[in-house]
Amino acid sequence: MRNEFGEFREMATFSWQYPVSGFYWENNLKPLRSLEYGTEKEIHENEYVPKPFLIESPEVMTMKRYLPLDEEPALFLKFSDTDISEEGILRFANKYGRLWSNNGYLIDIEQIEFIPKIEVRSKEEQYNLWFPNVEERGHSFIIGEPFIYWKTEIISMRNAIRLWKWIENEDIGKLSLVVNWDRVGGGFDCALGEINDIKLFRRLPREEQRSRGFEYNIKYRYFNKNISKELLGLTKKDDIILPAKILLNDIINTKLKNHPLHLRLLLDENNYPKQFVVPESLLGAMWFQFFQSITGEKKYKKCAVCGTWENVNEKREDWLYHDSCGSTFRSRKRRGLISIIVGKKTIEEVAESCGVSVSVVKEWIENK
Repeated sequence: MRNEFGEFREMATFSWQYPVSGFYWENNLKPLRSLEYGTEKEIHENEYVPKPFLIESPEVMTMKRYLPLDEEPALFLKFSDTDISEEGILRFANKYGRLWSNNGYLIDIEQIEFIPKIEVRSKEEQYNLWFPNVEERGHSFIIGEPFIYWKTEIISMRNAIRLWKWIENEDIGKLSLVVNWDRVGGGFDCALGEINDIKLFRRLPREEQRSRGFEYNIKYRYFNKNISKELLGLTKKDDIILPAKILLNDIINTKLKNHPLHLRLLLDENNYPKQFVVPESLLGAMWFQFFQSITGEKKYKKCAVCGTWENVNEKREDWLYHDSCGSTFRSRKRRGLISIIVGKKTIEEVAESCGVSVSVVKEWIENK
C-alpha cells in the first residue's frame, strides 16, 4: 500500500521563506533587546548596537516559502559570491530570505511605519496581517539582522570556500601563506583571508600575529601541541596540505555546531524509511551544503566563462564551461597560452583569467 508522501513531506523537509515585498535597511529603529540564537538579552545603556538592520518591508504581508536544499543546492556558493554591500546583501535576502529566525535584535513593531495595501478595521488586525506568527510578549516584535552580521558570515563562507579550492588544487604557494609552522612551540598557525591581506599579515613578527589579525581582516587560528595533540600527531612538520585540511574541518565542524541540524525519519512513497536533514536556519542549510560538497555527496564547479555554479556530479571530470560559453573560453585559452609563450603573463595569471587551476594550464602547455 502506497502512502501519500507529499502530504507529509513538509513535516520532514527544511523550508524557508522570504517576503514578497522584500526587505529594506533601517538605521533609525531602537531595539529593545538582543536575540542570540533564541536567548533574549537586555540592552544596557550606552551599549553599542550595530546598524543598519535588515527588516521585512511592511507593504504587504505575503511570504513565499521554498525548499533551499532541494531547489537551491548551490546556494552556499551564491552566498559566498554575494557583494558585501547593502545593495548586494539586499538582492540575496530578497530572493532567499533572512539568515536566521532567532538571531539579531528585537524591535517593537510600534516603531514600524506601515504602508497599508488593504483596508483594516484596527491596528491589532493590521499587526496580525503583517506579522501573524510573532510571539506574544505583551508587545509584538520583529527581528532586525544587522549588516555586520551578514558581512561576517559572507566573509566566513568565502574564506572557507577559498581554502577548500586551494586544497583541491594543491596550491602550495597560497597554502604556505595560510599555514605557518611554529618550530619552537611545536604547533602551527593558520591565517585566512584575501591572499594580499594574508601576505601583509605574515610580514608581522610572529608574536604580533596572534593579536593583530583583525587589523588585517584575517581570521587567525593556532593549533598547538597541547590543545590539538591528536591533530598534530597526524601531521609532519613542513607539511602544508594536511594542516590546511585540519583547519577546514575545524571551520566546518564549528559552524555545524553553532547552526545545528536535525535528523527526521519518514516513509517514502513506497513505504521505505527515508532520512531527512533539517537545519535550524538558512545559514545552517548553506553550511550543510558546503559539508556535502566537501564529502563528495554534491560537487559543483563554476563555469569559467559566465561564472554560474553548476552541479557536475553527472558531468565529465574535466568539465570547465557550458556549451554556450565554449567559444569565449577557447579564445581566452588561446590568448593566455600566447601570453605565456611571449613572457607577458605567468601561468598563475593565465589560470586566474581563464577561471581554471594552475595544473590545468600546465596540461595545456604540455599538450600544445
